[in-house]
Amino acid sequence: MGLGIDYNQVKQVATDIRVSIGGNNTSADYASLTGRFTESKGVHAEAIQDLLKVEGKLSTQVDTTLRKFADKIEFVADEFKKLDQSMARQIK
Repeated sequence: MGLGIDYNQVKQVATDIRVSIGGNNTSADYASLTGRFTESKGVHAEAIQDLLKVEGKLSTQVDTTLRKFADKIEFVADEFKKLDQSMARQIK
């Protein structure tokens, strides 16, 4: 029984994750949303602004986590490939 890993596909998935995240600038998007509350006043408007600030921070953290996750997926696949090739050379 062999273990079949398509390293190109793994690399492509990691790249796709980065590309998907890379096009987003959630920090700027949420800052823009909170900046639009120039006319709105009161407790409800302040609550919405506070919520948007927290959501913006959370969104940025999720982006960072997903980027790191993609990096780790690629790193582990590369390391496994090296190990696999090394073990294959030893068997021959």
